[in-house]
Amino acid sequence: MKRVLLFKLVTVILFISVLLPLASFSRASPEEVTIEMWDGLGGGDGYVMDMLVNEFNDRFAGKIKVVRVMQGPWDQVYAKVTAAYKAGAGLPDLIIMHITEIPIFAGNAVKEIDDLVSKYNIDLNIFDQKILEGCRWEGKLYCLPWDLHPYGMYINVDIFKEYKIPIPKSFEIDSLDKLLEFLRMIKEKVKGTEIWPTAIENAGWGGVWQWYSFINGSFLTPDLKKPDMRRPDILAAFKFLETLSREELAPQELDYVTMIDMFGGGEIAVLIHGPWLQATWDQIPGLSYAVIPVKLNLWASSHYIFFTKANGEERTKAAVEFVKWLLRPENNGRWGQYAGHVPATKAGRTYPPYTSIPARLGFAKQADSGYWHYLPLHIGIWEMHTKCFLPSIQKLMRLEITAEEAVSETEACIAEVLATYKE
Repeated sequence: MKRVLLFKLVTVILFISVLLPLASFSRASPEEVTIEMWDGLGGGDGYVMDMLVNEFNDRFAGKIKVVRVMQGPWDQVYAKVTAAYKAGAGLPDLIIMHITEIPIFAGNAVKEIDDLVSKYNIDLNIFDQKILEGCRWEGKLYCLPWDLHPYGMYINVDIFKEYKIPIPKSFEIDSLDKLLEFLRMIKEKVKGTEIWPTAIENAGWGGVWQWYSFINGSFLTPDLKKPDMRRPDILAAFKFLETLSREELAPQELDYVTMIDMFGGGEIAVLIHGPWLQATWDQIPGLSYAVIPVKLNLWASSHYIFFTKANGEERTKAAVEFVKWLLRPENNGRWGQYAGHVPATKAGRTYPPYTSIPARLGFAKQADSGYWHYLPLHIGIWEMHTKCFLPSIQKLMRLEITAEEAVSETEACIAEVLATYKE
């Protein structure tokens, strides 16, 4: 009997000695939390974001894994977010989107994060405050800034050197008239070649953003209920595009990819466009380009990080950990260094590898100057782009209509779109 009891006691001791370490190990190594992030970052932007995500996953292996899903062009991203929200399933934990999406998704697919910021001690003082303002909608905070991307003026340095074209100083070009004079001078300098002074991406949305860079503010009234198209600066912007075609200062029709290839191949001397192009042009052997800030109230947008309503406590905590890591100076700074955008954090803006690149600083100066503005924050902005502005700009640059007709045509179309959104 004693031997049986002794055997049982030994068995219990061995059982405890084996299970206790296993239980301790289980508590010390929790199951890896997987979170998902959607965006529309393609090209160089996508490459850089993949680099950052992969580095995070390596460092946090066994704890947190981020699955980044590039959902295609931005309009597809927005459509998929809307579909997932309406279906009540399928939303990711995080979405990177633009400021223009705040009125579309605030309060539905994405959540207000004032409480989240407080709970997880997210320091809002790290951000450029002008960019942070874009995250507030109707008094509530809906996102965290990642960058700012204002348009700036690129020049192909090799063309300028070969044809002895003087490079303007920062902010020397402060009106459309001066810009036209500059482009006409370039045309004269490169006469007899196949080089275009400039280009407009008039086969896609980018042409609308370029047009928007030439007006002084919004094209809607402050209450966003009516078009505000009968201003001198609106007509001047359309006349500028008309003049580019009429005087053969830019091709009449050009898509985004061809425009990039032509600038990189030395066929376009000047281009007013966004900082993301740097990530592509940096990969072209021998291409030398510079960025010249101008006083033209250029179009700008920003990438923002949104938390959705899909994530529970565990995944929310993991998502916050990832976002905090992204916003470290070296990581936000590398986004500027490699992708070309202006970092949203103050420390990211001073990250040495970023500040050591002259072209990046050209965009930083453009951002600091205040000569930029966002699109109107209206839920129907993309519909106005597609239905109203793009067709008018295309016909105008094909010289099928005049600038005055473009104003009237676009105004009527915008009024029709706005009417569909009346309460």
